Amino acid sequence: MELANVLNQQWLSIQIWEEEGGFIARCLGIPGFVSEGSTREEAMANIHETISGCLEVIMEDASMISHQNLYEVAEEPLARFIQVEA
Repeated sequence: MELANVLNQQWLSIQIWEEEGGFIARCLGIPGFVSEGSTREEAMANIHETISGCLEVIMEDASMISHQNLYEVAEEPLARFIQVEA
């Protein structure tokens, strides 16, 4: 899912589970967004903070793009962004 599409959703699904004495929370609608806490409530508070920060950046980016002329969209191979140790 494209991150900008998250703004079109009314609900976000948060998966939460207990693991090794703590809790893990993961947002299913935003890949890679995982948080943790020593309690369920702490894990949920942490994932809410993470998601809020992400959505703030998405909204800022959308606002900037809508007020500027888009010059180009460049396609780059994923391998250029991943460092692999030999």
